Amino acid sequence: MTSITAKGIGRPPPRRRFAGLAGVIIFHVVLIYALATGLAQGVVKVIQQKVEVSVISEPPP
Repeated sequence: MTSITAKGIGRPPPRRRFAGLAGVIIFHVVLIYALATGLAQGVVKVIQQKVEVSVISEPPP
């Protein structure tokens, strides 16, 4: 929801802006920590598992 202020229309309230900024900063800190401690290796192992692909086509009419 936007608010009308003397500075302009559509700026979020300062508390909401601070909460969003804090959330982004915390997300990045957690992401960097996970990469630095090697937690991402488990994710890579899951992604590197064998993937089988088969093409399913409809029979001609």
